[in-house]
Amino acid sequence: MKNSLIYVVIFAFMVLWWSPVYASQKECIVVLHGLWSNKYFFKPLEKFLKSAGYDVYIIGYPSVTKNIQTISTKYVGKEIEQCLRKYDRVHFVTHSLGGIVLRYYLQDKKIANVGRIVMVGHPNKGSGLVDRFKEESESLCGIIAGPAAQQIGTDKKALVWTLKPLPYEIGIIAGDNPGNPWFSSAIPGADDGRVSVESARLEEMKDFIVVHHQHTFILNHRDVRKQILNFIRQGQFMRTTD
Repeated sequence: MKNSLIYVVIFAFMVLWWSPVYASQKECIVVLHGLWSNKYFFKPLEKFLKSAGYDVYIIGYPSVTKNIQTISTKYVGKEIEQCLRKYDRVHFVTHSLGGIVLRYYLQDKKIANVGRIVMVGHPNKGSGLVDRFKEESESLCGIIAGPAAQQIGTDKKALVWTLKPLPYEIGIIAGDNPGNPWFSSAIPGADDGRVSVESARLEEMKDFIVVHHQHTFILNHRDVRKQILNFIRQGQFMRTTD
């Protein structure tokens, strides 16, 4: 009888030891898309993060018809608050404009259960491409890109420049494959075709990496997804994804 009990204990220990590590059920990841995108575009990322054991919420919003303030307060804020009430820890993954929306939402808020934030392809210091469109035709820029895009130019008066540092763990992924040469010509330095590598940086960021991918489809690449997951789990990026 004593030997049988020992075998049971050893077996239980081995099961726990070899079981895959999943996220706590009290954690979730909120995903915010960028300009001219929607939540369905991020279904592959959702599937990947769910396979790691996280509940995932992709929040859609009208990126080309509303300004950042309205998007944040009316379309994104309520859903984020629901997650904050439901989960002990809420992480964020944002792409492009989505990161600016999140930064605006979190301004002057001290939220204890905000977890880690991964920002991908963010115009944190504005986008030279927005400046180019405004130079060509400001009215056309408004029609094509919408009011939110006009708030992320490199002009120091743009809304993006008024945002304060956030007291959370932030990891930033920037791309350096421009793709379209016309777009890239409007952006100083290395860029992903929409945002410069330098513009993606924040003073308060905890980690920063550059990947050789273009802006629009950067989240479709497995190495980027693995980096996102590693930062959420460990608070840092991998220096190799092999």
